[in-house]
Amino acid sequence: MNIGLKLKAESNAILIILDISVGGEGQVKSIPLNAINSSAMETVFSYLNEDEIGKLGQTESCLLADIADNPGGGAQANSTAVLDLLMHNQHNHGLIGILVAPEVVREAFQAGLGGTVKLSQVKNGLATKVQYPCKILALSDGNFSYQGQMFEGLKASLGACALLETSGVHIFASSNRLQFIDPSMFSIFKVSWELKDYPLIVVKSAIHFLKGFGDFPHKIKFCNLDGDFKVPVHF
Repeated sequence: MNIGLKLKAESNAILIILDISVGGEGQVKSIPLNAINSSAMETVFSYLNEDEIGKLGQTESCLLADIADNPGGGAQANSTAVLDLLMHNQHNHGLIGILVAPEVVREAFQAGLGGTVKLSQVKNGLATKVQYPCKILALSDGNFSYQGQMFEGLKASLGACALLETSGVHIFASSNRLQFIDPSMFSIFKVSWELKDYPLIVVKSAIHFLKGFGDFPHKIKFCNLDGDFKVPVHF
């Protein structure tokens, strides 16, 4: 079975057509243009290469969709592919989420705020010997209520969560798998800064995040690196 996305700009909406072949165009979801900010509308739906990803957030605020590791498409949401690139390029800013790492979160609760844990690099679903030392910035039980239009008022849980930091990059780690589609999910961490403050935000999602993050000033980009959800985007 081949699955693809086709995006078609209309006068007042983007038509997102889920094409499941055999034989034709399937579900059509329309997102009104006024629900997405202007920078999103200027986005070219193409995947960034590794060099481009490594430079994100340095000259303009960016929101990067890590499509291949999208749990909404069945991916494990545990790949560190984007983190690996940021570390290689010596990034010292940005947030990656939501990374599913229940063992690391459990260790973070044992170590407590201000303590440290080690996050293993994950490639092709498997941990390698490379480890990133992380400082524990915040902890949460992961319970929240959606505030965006898609699931407004619905209560959900990410399970125990930890906000970690390695070399300046923050990592939103959870116990349960959920797409990072609503900025309210970050509010589980009672920290003094806001999600919008990050010059680079990486979300493990494909399309659904667009409405939730619609009022963010960040320019939206896409990558298709390591993960189980590989969707070709056609124009």
